[in-house]
Amino acid sequence: MSMIDQFQKLDDLIVERTTPEVCAMLRNQLSLTREQIEAYQESSDRQDQTLATQAKTIATLQDENKKLVATITEMESNKKRKLDDWFREQAQKQAEITKRHTLDYNA
Repeated sequence: MSMIDQFQKLDDLIVERTTPEVCAMLRNQLSLTREQIEAYQESSDRQDQTLATQAKTIATLQDENKKLVATITEMESNKKRKLDDWFREQAQKQAEITKRHTLDYNA
């Protein structure tokens, strides 16, 4: 049985079993309590929805992060390879220049 049903049952009992003066006071208090419970339940439902949405968003962001990390790793690897190639070419050019400008004493 839901809380609203229980409040309705209590309200019915108040009407049936109390005097008009007491009935009005108890029903007013019950009404305030019911409003507070309904507001709390609505807030709780919104929080549950927010938490569910956040969980999905976190999972999506984690997947995106993994992809970005993989992309960055690949880019860094390509950059390193290109730098290694460039330094190798520069070393070969330097070796050729040194060879051209070095006297051959065996000649």
